[in-house]
Amino acid sequence: MKLDDLVSLIPRTGEREQFLDLGRRYYAARTAAGAGREASAGDEAALDELMEQVRWHLRAARHPIPARDELERMVREHFAGPA
Repeated sequence: MKLDDLVSLIPRTGEREQFLDLGRRYYAARTAAGAGREASAGDEAALDELMEQVRWHLRAARHPIPARDELERMVREHFAGPA
């Protein structure tokens, strides 16, 4: 699954935009200091918030919830663009 597929399951446009903004901020924070650095507490909190949003929206849609590392991969691939 790609992040766009996940976002399309969120019914309201404003909530989709908020979710993508949170993903964008998470991605920017993780890439700002370089790929080799450890995740900070702020990074982990942002990923936790993304997971909470995913759980909330997908549970309502009765859709399987991706694992934390799968969500992280989706965000990275979405915002990094084509390799």
